[in-house]
Amino acid sequence: MIVFNAIQFLCIFAFMRKHSLASRLSFWVILTTALVLSVVSLFVNFMVMLGIISESEQKAYSMLDNAGDHIDKELIAVESAVLNTIPLIQQNLNHPERFDSFLSRLVEINPTIAGSTIAMEPDFYKGKHFFSPYVYSEADSLIHTTLNGEEYDYFSQEWYAVPKLQKAPHWSEPYLDTGGGGFAMTTYSSPILDKEGRFCGVLTADVSLNWLAGVLDDFDELTPSAFNFLLSKSGKFLIHPDSTMVLNASIYSMADREQNELIAELGRKMTAGETGSRQFSGRDKQVMRLFYAPISKTGWSMAIICPQEEFFLTSRVVSRIVTALMIIGLIIIILVCHVVLRRLTKPLRVFTASADAIAGGDLHAPLPEIRSNDELMTLKNSFATMQTSLEERMKQLKEVNEAQGRIEGELQSARAIQQSMLPSTFPPFEGCPEVAAYGQLTPAKEVGGDLFDIFIRKRKLYFCIGDISVH
Repeated sequence: MIVFNAIQFLCIFAFMRKHSLASRLSFWVILTTALVLSVVSLFVNFMVMLGIISESEQKAYSMLDNAGDHIDKELIAVESAVLNTIPLIQQNLNHPERFDSFLSRLVEINPTIAGSTIAMEPDFYKGKHFFSPYVYSEADSLIHTTLNGEEYDYFSQEWYAVPKLQKAPHWSEPYLDTGGGGFAMTTYSSPILDKEGRFCGVLTADVSLNWLAGVLDDFDELTPSAFNFLLSKSGKFLIHPDSTMVLNASIYSMADREQNELIAELGRKMTAGETGSRQFSGRDKQVMRLFYAPISKTGWSMAIICPQEEFFLTSRVVSRIVTALMIIGLIIIILVCHVVLRRLTKPLRVFTASADAIAGGDLHAPLPEIRSNDELMTLKNSFATMQTSLEERMKQLKEVNEAQGRIEGELQSARAIQQSMLPSTFPPFEGCPEVAAYGQLTPAKEVGGDLFDIFIRKRKLYFCIGDISVH
């Protein structure tokens, strides 16, 4: 719009001064420059927009990769801590009183571990159907409790049943723990085997989902309104801006509620461990961009959602700067063109005044001083040659006119002499009224060689005609 207004102004400026050569030249130079700058500006803005989109996508994937690497690194540390503690427990199966100290040390030296338990098989220790000391951190202190009791049958919990069945470590689906720490968590559990390889129980390490949310909070750096969510392997929301959906809803239940197959398809791709992006319209018709990537250690999938409009904030700033620079450059070009072209066309105005003076008879009218060896110098030389030529022609014409004046005077004298020799009184004979005669000589040229006369001698009438030829 700004470029259009500038061009419109130039058009009005040119038409207002359409009789000025400098204005017309300025108009075409500036119009061409404005069009070129407009095309360049559009191209630059387009490339900047593409670059920003590409950079934003790379930044989003980089943030997902970094978050995934960070989470994997912490979870690997949790696994290592658990697996390194297992031999210690195996060596002290006959000393369960020491388990609390093992758990305390495990939670204390591993900040990622929010709580830990050693859950033994039913009646592993005589008279104790349930045996599961539990230690968790709360407000920088360690809380010691147990998971024993009918109200919390840990034998049926995933974190216990799956490692027992598979005799292998296992990451559980996130859940809200009501019998231990009382917070949303995921649990890594490893089976405890005796020397004969018989299953004795499990050692667990609980990781709070609040810790995961803290890791993903850095995604807000992508755009001001960016937010994130985390899905479990089954598609359940582990992290979501709406806290009521955490562990209570899944991406598939959302798809059913919204009657949106695209959401269900996105859920299938995310839970399948794929990496990608998706563009969609939000409830307020705002275009959104979603980037997702898996967490390899757990099979979860994390996502960033941000308004696409915010990707272009930087692009708009760059666009405004480019447009401002273009307008400033255009104004400078207008001023330079006006000054330079007026300076270049000043000799033409002087030539016009000289031509008017020469046409008025002033053959010595001054010509402009030209220092450049270009067309203006050629024009000045032509004007100088014209002045000299006209002056010589006028001098020659004056000499011819003077010669013709002298000849005309001599011819007039000769014509007077010739006419004086002819009869001038008619009738010529006052004493002879009975005789009447008339005569007239009209020469074909200024002076002729013809003559006539009428006279009476001895009562005889004579009429004479003569011709003098000089050819």
